[in-house]
Amino acid sequence: MNLKRIVAWVGIVTLVGLYIAALVGGLTGNNVFFSIALYSTFVIPAAVFVLEMLLRWIQKNREREEAIVKEALEKEEQNTKSEEP
Repeated sequence: MNLKRIVAWVGIVTLVGLYIAALVGGLTGNNVFFSIALYSTFVIPAAVFVLEMLLRWIQKNREREEAIVKEALEKEEQNTKSEEP
């Protein structure tokens, strides 16, 4: 299985577990348990989304830097070839 699919399934199971925990907390009258489960239901996916966007941004910058370095090396190589007699 693909790593993204495994992470997606873990996320799905976690969210379903949090929904069940919120339901149980609400039915038993345990307000703290209910609040934590409900809060986590919104915060965990938002945090994962922010981390994913941050990783994409870092990867794009890294690829851009590698392209700039490669281009500079190619120009330097061409300059050294043109200077040779």
